[in-house]
Amino acid sequence: MEEQEVFVVNANDITISEYKQSEWVCYMFGSSFCWRPAKGKHPNWFWRKMQYLLLGHRWVKEGE
Repeated sequence: MEEQEVFVVNANDITISEYKQSEWVCYMFGSSFCWRPAKGKHPNWFWRKMQYLLLGHRWVKEGE
């Protein structure tokens, strides 16, 4: 996966890029809080399932 940097400062250069959100949304603590990671940074199936089983966090892919 490619690292996505939103704000980069070099010696003679400043770069600002668009922040792209993932299509995955995590509903935490009984759906009272939701979090959407950066595109390509969502956890794989195993981590999503373990978060659900141990913490009750539910991962939903947008559009389903």
